[in-house]
Amino acid sequence: MDVHLKVASVLHIGLGILGILASLFILLGFSVISFLIGMNAPSPEALPVVSIVAVIGFFITGLTMISPLFGVAAGVGMYKRAQWGRILGIVASILYLPVHFPFGAILGVYTLWILLSSEANTLFDNRSSF
Repeated sequence: MDVHLKVASVLHIGLGILGILASLFILLGFSVISFLIGMNAPSPEALPVVSIVAVIGFFITGLTMISPLFGVAAGVGMYKRAQWGRILGIVASILYLPVHFPFGAILGVYTLWILLSSEANTLFDNRSSF
């Protein structure tokens, strides 16, 4: 079970980093759209749209950044065998089930199988180390 836990923690970190990169690409896309709207606006009255598109981009980026950040933190905690990592891993795995279909759902089920097994109690110590 030790190998399974290491694999799951590395996969959580990897999927989280990919999710963070995807969120940053979303932000870049909205920034480019805002820039193009601002440069090609036929009149100054159309310029408030630039701010609206930028705010929407920041909002969507923030929402898409939540789950990957949980995944990276859970992966680090599980790799260190910290009790908080186990709890955060369970929460992140549950978040992955509906949000990151199909790969995140597979990883979520795999991680839940590991963390909720009876052997997981021996893998995690009771201290809450960072």
